[in-house]
Amino acid sequence: MPKNILPLLLLLCAMVARAPAQSYLIVGNAEQKKVFTTNIRSGAVTAFDFSANNTTLTQIAVGDQPEGLDITPDGKEVWVAHRGAGDISVIDAGAKKVIETIKAPGDLYRVRFTPDGKRALITDPQAGELIVIERATRKELKSIPDHLSSARQGRRLPRGEV
Repeated sequence: MPKNILPLLLLLCAMVARAPAQSYLIVGNAEQKKVFTTNIRSGAVTAFDFSANNTTLTQIAVGDQPEGLDITPDGKEVWVAHRGAGDISVIDAGAKKVIETIKAPGDLYRVRFTPDGKRALITDPQAGELIVIERATRKELKSIPDHLSSARQGRRLPRGEV
């Protein structure tokens, strides 16, 4: 771990402990010195900005039960999956505001972007599916069934599935 990251992580841990309403998952962009965490009970995302001399903390209202989140590889957007709601909130990471809400089927839990940032992979454990959404169009490309069952059984998805 780089030495200059340790103080940032310690400060973040202290701040998350004070963040409102059950902070849950955390994502960040080290280059931009920004960190985001979901707050399930308050329906918000907390944004920590360490880029200025004074650290800022911003609450972003996103709606019911924000669960999983991820930041795009370019650091421009944060996508937040809402458990049970079938929504994905898209946050402008710079402006710290919701810019769009994407409707998606299912009970959404986790979000991860592909390394190139072109696709978001979103889990729906109730249906046992992995939903693939194209970032540029915000449209579902496909859903891959039984990914959770495959993972539990130690099998990998076939190459090219995603």
